[in-house]
Amino acid sequence: MISYQWANQPLIKKIRDSLQENGIKCWMDIDDMQGSTLNAMARAVERADIVLICYSKKYYDSPNCRAGKCIAGKTRTVQI
Repeated sequence: MISYQWANQPLIKKIRDSLQENGIKCWMDIDDMQGSTLNAMARAVERADIVLICYSKKYYDSPNCRAGKCIAGKTRTVQI
């Protein structure tokens, strides 16, 4: 799962594409979001082996991004 703030989306898409080209399946909201934002993020975190957090000032300021990080912190998911 990739957690990021939308201002960085072009770079994050490149990271996702590179990971997928190397056989690593990645959940990203623009590809896999269904239903409630927070519920979808919670499900993605719970199903992930790793959460890649692409941290920035805008990420820190975003309530949704902080919520995703908080959810990841409450699971045994590895955060990078």
